[in-house]
Amino acid sequence: MTEVLPAHNGIVPADAYGGDSVRRRRSRLFPYLGGRGFGPIIILGAVQAGVSVLFPVLVLRRADIAVDLSFTGVAVERYLAALCGAAACGALLAGFVSTFRGARVLLQLAAMVTAGLFGAIGAVNEVMPLRILCAAAALTAGAVWSLGRVVALDVAGPTGGWRVVAGPWTGAAIGVAILGAVEFVADRMNWGYELAASGVVLFLAAALIPPARSSDGVGAPSGQTADRPTVLVLAFALGVTTLGAAPMAADLLATKWQFDISQSGGIVMVAALGAAGGAGACHWFGAQARRSPRYLAGMAAALALSVGGLMAAGGASVTEFGALFGFCAAAGAAAVFAVASESSLVSGTRGARRYGSASLLVGAFGVGAGAGIAALTAVDGVTRGWLLVIAGLPAVILSAMILTAPPRRSAGRAPIDISTPASSSAALPFSVGLPQLVGGLSPPARAVLLECSSLNVSYGPVQVLFGVDLRVEEGQLVALLGTNGAGKTTLLRTVSGLESPTSGTVSFGGVDITSFDPTWRVTLGISQIAGGRAVAEGLTVAENLRLFGFSLGRRRHELSRGIDEALALFPRLAERRNQAASTLSGGEKQMLALSKAVILRPRLLIIDEFSLGLAPIIVGELLPVVQSINASGTAILLVEQSVNIALSVASHAYCMEKGEMVYDGPASVLRDDPELMRSVYLEGVSKALAS
Repeated sequence: MTEVLPAHNGIVPADAYGGDSVRRRRSRLFPYLGGRGFGPIIILGAVQAGVSVLFPVLVLRRADIAVDLSFTGVAVERYLAALCGAAACGALLAGFVSTFRGARVLLQLAAMVTAGLFGAIGAVNEVMPLRILCAAAALTAGAVWSLGRVVALDVAGPTGGWRVVAGPWTGAAIGVAILGAVEFVADRMNWGYELAASGVVLFLAAALIPPARSSDGVGAPSGQTADRPTVLVLAFALGVTTLGAAPMAADLLATKWQFDISQSGGIVMVAALGAAGGAGACHWFGAQARRSPRYLAGMAAALALSVGGLMAAGGASVTEFGALFGFCAAAGAAAVFAVASESSLVSGTRGARRYGSASLLVGAFGVGAGAGIAALTAVDGVTRGWLLVIAGLPAVILSAMILTAPPRRSAGRAPIDISTPASSSAALPFSVGLPQLVGGLSPPARAVLLECSSLNVSYGPVQVLFGVDLRVEEGQLVALLGTNGAGKTTLLRTVSGLESPTSGTVSFGGVDITSFDPTWRVTLGISQIAGGRAVAEGLTVAENLRLFGFSLGRRRHELSRGIDEALALFPRLAERRNQAASTLSGGEKQMLALSKAVILRPRLLIIDEFSLGLAPIIVGELLPVVQSINASGTAILLVEQSVNIALSVASHAYCMEKGEMVYDGPASVLRDDPELMRSVYLEGVSKALAS
């Protein structure tokens, strides 16, 4: 029986992948806990859980640590501030890694070294060695924190997103919650033994980190990247407000509300569970953040404001419940801020910039934590409650300044204009940049989105493509011309991942995707509409629309919005939404196929044989829709036998003949030379261009 797999053309049989399912192929990549799915993310979450207990242990057991390390007065708090600085240094040093293989190796090495240091802390009793071991553990823990989130995105590949970013944070929160539970039920267990037990978990998890593969480290940027300085400033403020104020909060519980170590451990457990719940709520915030990059910065500022206000409210509360609620709610809001900020900076970038963003984010938080502890410790004559109010002020003030600042204009995709029904012959309006309106100015340079270099493709012993080169820039509409048998469909199948080249590369957004599965290419933003077979005729119109949105996953709001927009753009489909697709006319089927681009909003839309089997009047109705989709920010590669149709909308054209690219230039050259166009199909491209 043919296996149905979600792919870029709706339904693709499993044998299109060489007789093997995508799931089976992925499971062979990583043999740990089910392959590339949630197994590696669970492992990396366990790594974060093991390394995250260091600072909660040091804060909770400061009295014991002061005795064991021979600190008096506020010296132990200053030592904690120094440890936060060491962790920040470790994170910043880890940012020099520029390859995913190097990050994987360094993460595993740093995690195992940290585990060994935890074990040594539990075994050593001398003062100076203990001080050195704690400082070294903080340094390597910062590196683990910085690299762990990048490696999680590497493992997840292009499908990485908010859930993958939330995974390590959820694991860290669970690890701290377990520590709080141990403190709650145990009778003052030796703090060195607690770290040693965490070291065992950390070592085992680090040993299971999957090895690097060639298809890792290539997660596509989300395109929704908040302003880096804004997020880093907020991370610094949150470091002051949360970890920097943690010793003061523990003192407040001990002095004002008479909490002992066991009860404080219970509060830590509840607060950590609140943080885990906040990280788990990332799905809803992720759906909201996809609206615009501006939303990410605004959400981060609002969360930072909430954390600062809750910490201040907990410190100033006159009731025990108010203090506990403020601290626990602040922990949950801080976790959501962490996921939001990391998703906007780390998953929104790739390569060296991704490693740098992760290290800067962790480093800013660590520096803020150290500065907060040092500053609050130096203040005399102020109660612990008012110190917490003071600690919350940086987050409140900075976030309020960001929220009240006038918004800056940002370039984003314009919505598809649906003000004019597609059933009319009037062209849909689309935005035109200033350079196109003012004569004599050339349009701004655009980045290369798709690049095929020296592609050679064979079907068995028969070679079909010979050194083909093709480039599509961001937002460009490119026509690919050629007669039947020229190799156009083979080239498209290679771009979509259904054919593997014998040599050459396919790059998308600067990432080599030659070895990527077709479903991964969909998540990168490549969608294809195949001529004559782009819809599942056995399903209704509504079912086809939902099928097109399969790659959106649980983003139901985005799917519903896309379906509503498609039905508004094509009123005929709205009238026939409960009919089987097989009962639609050719034009209506093409409308249904174009709805895929409306729903998915891909970065690159490939349309194969756009006018196949359509009456000229229907083609005239649908071409403005293609132009509007392109004007909204989607690059389009239009494959068409009808030269007049393709050149009427394209800005650049390629011509293929017998598997070779024989023309690469502006579409206007062909459009303005009817004799050349005629000879292309009567005499052959190469002969026409040579004449």
